[in-house]
Amino acid sequence: MTLSDTEHYGSPSITLKGERVRSKGEKQIADFLFQKGIKYTYEDPAKTNISAFTKKISRPDFYLPEHKVYVEFWGLVDHKDQELRMKYNEQKHLKEREYQANGIRVLSIYPWNLDDLEGAFKAEYRKVMKKDLVLGPISEGMVRALPISPLLTNMLSISTIQNASSLPLSEVQVVFTPYYFIKYDCFVQEAFMYQKINLNSTGLLVIDANQGNLVDSITEEGDIPRLPRTGHFTNCVGLEQKETPRAKLSEQVTFSQIDALLAKITEEEATQIARNEIAKNLHRTHTYTTKRGVTHSHTIRASPERVRIKLAELVNIPIVTGIFAYRDKTYRRTIQAVTGKVLEDDFNYCYAPTRHFEKAVLICERCGNLACHSHGKNCNVCGLALCQQDVIQKGLIFKKYYCNQHTPP
Repeated sequence: MTLSDTEHYGSPSITLKGERVRSKGEKQIADFLFQKGIKYTYEDPAKTNISAFTKKISRPDFYLPEHKVYVEFWGLVDHKDQELRMKYNEQKHLKEREYQANGIRVLSIYPWNLDDLEGAFKAEYRKVMKKDLVLGPISEGMVRALPISPLLTNMLSISTIQNASSLPLSEVQVVFTPYYFIKYDCFVQEAFMYQKINLNSTGLLVIDANQGNLVDSITEEGDIPRLPRTGHFTNCVGLEQKETPRAKLSEQVTFSQIDALLAKITEEEATQIARNEIAKNLHRTHTYTTKRGVTHSHTIRASPERVRIKLAELVNIPIVTGIFAYRDKTYRRTIQAVTGKVLEDDFNYCYAPTRHFEKAVLICERCGNLACHSHGKNCNVCGLALCQQDVIQKGLIFKKYYCNQHTPP
C-alpha cells in the first residue's frame, strides 16, 4: 500500500502465523496461504530489491518463494470515497505497468474475491503461471506433506493374532495432521557459593498445531527437560514435504478416507507453548558441602524469556488408522505413517474382564474379544480359539478347555 492516508486502508490484524498485516483482507489471504501449506513472506524487503520496487512503487503484499510469484491485494479499488478510489487506481495502474516492464509475475486479488478465495486464487494462478495450483496439505488431486512409507502394509499387519485370517481390514483412513517442529536453545548462569553454575539445553519440540499440545521432544545437547520423549515424531526431522497425487499415496493400500486437519494455533502461540514447557520442565539442582560437612543446595531454573526459538516449521504428517472388523467388534491401529511408529493399538490390550495391558495373541472366534497368553484358550476337541469369557473349564489339577458344542458330560 503506497497511499499516505493509511487510515482508510483497513483494520490492522494478526495472522495465524503471528504477523501483523494492514487489513482484514490481507489477514484472510495470509491465513489461506498458511492453512494450505503455501510458504510466503509478507512485504519482505529481501525479495523486493528489483529496480521496479526501489523506485516509486511499494513492495508487493506477499511473495511465494516456492512458486516465484508475487501476490497483490487491491483492497481499495472499490472504496466508497471517490477521490481516494481514483488516487488508488492510478497507483495500481502504475504498479501494473512496472511489473509488466520488469517481467514480474503477480497474482491480483480483489475484495470481491474474498468470498471464494480458494477458487479465485486457483483461477488467477492458472492465468498467470499457465498451470494449476497445488494446494496443501490436500487438494482435489494432490497432497503436500511428508510421504507415506512404502512399508505401510507391513505396519498394518496383525500377524501377532493367531487366527488373523478371520480378522479382515475393513477400512484404512489417512488424516494429514499439522505439527510445529520447534528448535530451541536455553542458557542460564547463576552464582552459587562463589561459583558460576550453568543450565543449558538445546533441542527440538513437536507441538500438535491442531490441538495445541506438546507430543514429542528430543534433547540434542545439555540438560534434559522432563518432557514427552516418545520418538513418534522427532524421527521426521530432516525429511521434506512432497507433492504426491492422491491416487498414488500408497501403492499397496486403498484408503477409504483421505482428510486433513488445519492448524488452529498460530506460530507465535506454538513458540510460546514451547517456551513455557521448557521453562516449566528444565532445571538443575547443585549441591555444595563445606569443610565442616554442611551441605547447601540450589536449584537453577529457566524462565520463558531465556528460551530462544531458533526455528519453527509447520509440517503435515500422515496419520493412518486401520480398522479391523470381526462379528460386531472393531479394532483400530493408528500409526504415524512416515516412520511407522504406532500411536494407538487395540491389539496391545487383552480384553479380559479386568483389562490387561498385554499384547493380544488371538481373537475369540465366538465373541470376537481379544485375549493374551494368560487369558487365551483353545477348545480341547476342535481347537476353536476362545477368550476367558467363552471358555468352559474342566478339571481342578489337569485343566482342559472346551467350547459350548464340545462340552464333556
